[in-house]
Parts: sequence; structure tokens; C-alpha cells
Amino acid sequence: MEDSRISICSGYATVLPRTFKACLGVAPHRAVFAHTRSNITWLAGRCKNGSCGQSDSPTSLHYQLLNLLMSKIKRALAVLKSSLKSDDDTDFPFDGFTDHRVSTKYIDSLTDDELREVNRLLPWSCFTADSSGRRFGRRAWAGKREVPQAIPDPRIVQLNEKFGLSDKHVLEVGCFEGVHTIGLAMFARHVTAVDSRIENVVKTMVRCGFFGYSTQVFKCDLEKSEDIGRPPFSRRVTSCGRPLPSG
Repeated sequence: MEDSRISICSGYATVLPRTFKACLGVAPHRAVFAHTRSNITWLAGRCKNGSCGQSDSPTSLHYQLLNLLMSKIKRALAVLKSSLKSDDDTDFPFDGFTDHRVSTKYIDSLTDDELREVNRLLPWSCFTADSSGRRFGRRAWAGKREVPQAIPDPRIVQLNEKFGLSDKHVLEVGCFEGVHTIGLAMFARHVTAVDSRIENVVKTMVRCGFFGYSTQVFKCDLEKSEDIGRPPFSRRVTSCGRPLPSG
């Protein structure tokens, strides 16, 4: 019987285990790690009868070199983003947004000054528009994410229509600033979100709280076994039907 308690979301979500074939067009006995932000999908590790084989794992030198290269590129991009990002956003509109307005439970009642203070407190890199068209968050930098994010994202709506998330526990891998976490929480029975950056964990908690959703959000880098194996993450996630290592 298929276990519907755990679903996997990486950016926009795939559902484990048999729905891999429907989502990505691959055989359901393949384990899938999808990194949507870089449009890279790894297919690695044959999973049969609830156990994962090691023969197909991406441990070759080519994979190791590529992973090293990707990590260096990520660090370089992070430095570049920091240099491009302004300390304030006084030259960017605070209100008047008409697209993707969404009722925001504990933002709608704030005064303009209070919301501006919320926007200043954390280094936001995207924003939503409340029911009055005011900005909750900020753009990444000039030319990057300058329109309100849609909640829920149309792809999450399609995911729910196809698989029905009302009885699913969804794991979001790479929650960023919580926009898709909220979208998933609108449909799923429960949502657990993780991100490798503690900054994003905090921003996701804050955004979800202001929207009135209670989700579990943890710091976890899935490329580090010590992160995967330690609580609270290890108590809530199984890998191919068996518990993840505890140490």
C-alpha cells in the first residue's frame, strides 16, 4: 500500500513514491531529487521493496567534481547577490500593487508604518501583496522579483488537482521565504519545510505566521548527512520507506 503520509516538494513538489512516474515520466522505482531553481533533476538510486541499492548512486568522480563546481558557483552567486542588493528599498513602491493581492491575516490590519518596519527587519528577497496592495517583503534587487508572488502558485494548484493533497504530509525542500510553503499549506493536511540557510528558515516562519498558517520549518542541508540524521528532521522523514540514519 502506498504511504501517503510523506510527500516530497522541491520547489514545486513531487509526491512519493509511485507518483514519480506521473510527475516526471520516470519509473516509480527510481529515487528522484529535483532542484528546480537550477532546473537540474538527478535520478539516482534504485529503490525496490522499500530499500535503496547503492550500485546506481551518483558517486562517480564526475558527479563529485560537478557537485564541487556547483557549490563554488552557489557561493560566488551569493557574494554577487550581496553586492547587488541595496540596504534599503526607498526607490521601490510600497503600495499600489494590483496583481496577486491576497488576504494576509495578520498583515492586513497593520498600519503602513508597522508594515514598513516588518519589511526592514529581515533581508527579504521577494514579496507578496496584501489585500490592499501593500508590499509584504521586498524585491531581491533592481530588476529581480519586482512583482508580487502569487499565492498559491498555479503549479501548486495543479499539483493539488492531480494528486489531492488534503490527506498528505508534504515535505518542502528549499522553502526559500515561505511563499510556496503557504501555498502548500492551503491544500495539504500538514507541511514540513526545510532550507539549508537559517536566514530562509526564519523568514519562512515569519511569513507563515503572518499568513496564519502553522507549519514546521527546520534548518537542514540535504547534502550533509549530519543534518539529515539529526532531530527534529530525522524523526519526521523516511527515505524510500525506511528511517533515515540517526547519526
